[in-house]
Amino acid sequence: MSVDDELTKLLSGYPSLLKIVAAQIEQTPRHKDFLRHRFLAAVANELALCERLARSVLVLAGSNLHDYLKAYDFITRVSLEEEIFFRRNDRYRLTSFAEANREVYSNRPFMREYMRGLLLSQIYWSNHTRSMDFFESSFLPLLSQGSALLEIGPGHGFFMASALARNCLGVVSGWDISEASLEETNAALASLGYRSGFSLALRDIFAPGPEKFDAVVMSEVLEHLEEPDLALKAVHALLPRGGRLFVNIPINSPMPDHIYLLRSQAEATALVEGAAFKIDKAALFPGANYSLERALKHSITVSVCMIATAL
Repeated sequence: MSVDDELTKLLSGYPSLLKIVAAQIEQTPRHKDFLRHRFLAAVANELALCERLARSVLVLAGSNLHDYLKAYDFITRVSLEEEIFFRRNDRYRLTSFAEANREVYSNRPFMREYMRGLLLSQIYWSNHTRSMDFFESSFLPLLSQGSALLEIGPGHGFFMASALARNCLGVVSGWDISEASLEETNAALASLGYRSGFSLALRDIFAPGPEKFDAVVMSEVLEHLEEPDLALKAVHALLPRGGRLFVNIPINSPMPDHIYLLRSQAEATALVEGAAFKIDKAALFPGANYSLERALKHSITVSVCMIATAL
């Protein structure tokens, strides 16, 4: 199955994006309607960001794009299983880090597919793309020249790469509790052309240290923790009074390794404010092809992004 004329025309100015979408539809036709609606509803600046991300994905995937497209199909299937459980039981299937570690993080074949699929979700799932746009357009401009920025759980490195691209910050740091994840981040940043100006460290935020930062980024991290309130308090200790925090946490978002369920923006706000932060700006981005009203009414995934100041 091929991309239809309307979608081809829309994406003709975005060659990397068109290449990936066309290949995905050719390889797994069942995603055609979803992808068609997702991109036909996108505005120009969002498509421009998708094109930039698509160029990065092509670099990271290299000659293995077929495997990444297959991995995206994999995560849609496993996430559907989690969605069905969520609808039937009104909770996430897993409730502890030990469970997530046993089923996901320690399962190397699963993790490889999962991470590859999530890479494509940065383009395909509009809440992921729009969260990144919010980070770039609303958070990064707040940081003064030479600011020290830390990302906790940098994953594929896209947020760190965006910070590095500004060329005006101090050292951009990334912490993770997984050495394998840090190796992935380092390789990704190198593939994207970043070999200096950043630091990656095997660090647990609950382990005290002398480091201080002007800004901290936590994108899709808190839902993986049993006690995200304690994590936010640990982050607060890394910041001076007036330091900046960017948080992206999804509500009603069942996934194989999500263990902490937040059901509303109010709950997400209370979590951050409870750690002595003041919310300066917030934005809600519903899952692809849903309006915000419908997503909230039916408990569909919504990414809640917040910019906060340490009190």
